[in-house]
Amino acid sequence: VRSSGTTLVTRSPVHVDFGACGKGYLVDSLGGLLTDSELSRTSHVKSAETTNPTCQSSTSDSKRESAAPEFVIDAGGDLLARTNKPIRVALEDPDDPSCAVGVALIGDGAFCASAPSRRHWEVAVNEQTHLAIHHLLNAIDGLPVQQTEATWVAVRRRGQRPRRPPCPGRGP
Repeated sequence: VRSSGTTLVTRSPVHVDFGACGKGYLVDSLGGLLTDSELSRTSHVKSAETTNPTCQSSTSDSKRESAAPEFVIDAGGDLLARTNKPIRVALEDPDDPSCAVGVALIGDGAFCASAPSRRHWEVAVNEQTHLAIHHLLNAIDGLPVQQTEATWVAVRRRGQRPRRPPCPGRGP
């Protein structure tokens, strides 16, 4: 493989799997639909209460307006969460799926987990030699990484800025 500007050039045909892109797009689309449908339902309820003075509500308009829709979408280890209170997600031990090596708190963003123990296969080099490979690749050489047992990535919802500790001599 060689690069030419923004193009990768190969000597022979290659198989490129865009499954992760499709899964991410689907999860983001579902999250958008849930958010949009809940917001439009909430605004519809509010407008019905405003136009019909006999309609009694157990919650005030201000509570309804400020309540954001809550949901968690689990797409096989990839999560999209919109919750007011963070949920606890176990970080699976790649050597023993019945155990956790830690816990992540996810409240308003995406979380993805992956491990060679979950997605791997064999490739025949020749009749006698088969290599066990997996989908976690080294970005420099494109080969499967050898010393990474699992990866976890948490991303805040778009538009949110990470909290930074205050620097000396600078405001919060």
